[in-house]
Amino acid sequence: APPDGDTLGFFTVSTAVLIPLLRKDLRFDAMRAFAPVTLVGTMPMLAVCGPHVPARDLPELLDLLRREPGRRTYGSGGAGSLNHLAGQLLAARAGASAVHVPYRGAGPAIAGVIAGDVDYLVEGIASLHRLVRDGALRGLAVCSRARSALLPGLPTAAEGGLSDFEILNWFAVFAPAATPAPSM
Repeated sequence: APPDGDTLGFFTVSTAVLIPLLRKDLRFDAMRAFAPVTLVGTMPMLAVCGPHVPARDLPELLDLLRREPGRRTYGSGGAGSLNHLAGQLLAARAGASAVHVPYRGAGPAIAGVIAGDVDYLVEGIASLHRLVRDGALRGLAVCSRARSALLPGLPTAAEGGLSDFEILNWFAVFAPAATPAPSM
C-alpha cells in the first residue's frame, strides 16, 4: 500500500516479530516495511491441558513432562507462532521435552487438546477462559505476573513453579514505514 496513512495493519507479536525472525523466505523485511502507530492492548497466555491428561495443575504437568520426556505433545496454531514457542519454552523450563504438533490455526489446536489428540496448549486467555470454566479444558496457569479476573482461582505460572514465565500477546497498529507523521 502507498505510505499515505490510508492503509493500516493490525499485527500481533507473532505476525510482527516472531514470524519475520524465524522465516527467512518472506518477501519483505517487516522491520523496515512497517512502522508502529499504537499499541492496542496485551493479553496473557494461558497454559491448559486436556481432560485426558493426568496432571491437575502446572507442577503436575511439569513433573509429567520430566518423567515422560519426548512422549507428551503440545499443540499450536502453527510453527513459529507465539503459542508454538510458548509451549516449547514451558517444556524447556521444566527441563523436559515435548513433541510439537502444529495446526492450521488456534481453533483446530484447541479442538485437538479437547479431543485428546495433543496433551497441552499455551494460548490466549480470551480463546480459552470459557472452555476452562465449562470444564472442556483444565486450566493449569495464567502466564502473567498477576492472576486474571477472567479466572481468578487459577494461579500464575510463577505460583506453579515457573518464575518469570510471563507470556503476553500484544496487538498493535502499524503503517507502511514511509507514512508521514500526522500534522497537528
